[in-house]
Amino acid sequence: MEAFALEVLDEAKSWNWRTVPRLQKSGKESSNFKALAPEFISWLIRESVKLGGTVLDQFWETVGKCDNRLKDNSASHFSTSERQGPILLYS
Repeated sequence: MEAFALEVLDEAKSWNWRTVPRLQKSGKESSNFKALAPEFISWLIRESVKLGGTVLDQFWETVGKCDNRLKDNSASHFSTSERQGPILLYS
């Protein structure tokens, strides 16, 4: 389960994430930055697994809530070969 989640998140890093404007107190934009959510979630999952936490389970539960097909695909492909996870999840 962990390897599958980390594969999917690694693939998500290559998506064309839009930049997010940084706002100053005045309300004016000062700069843009790229969201680091996939990297943050990957790190959080690895640390949670080491400590016996439930972030990995919560990740898959949240993915399953996005679409029934994602829920079905994630449940049936936990033992995929390396680098096949994202392909099977989104198929």
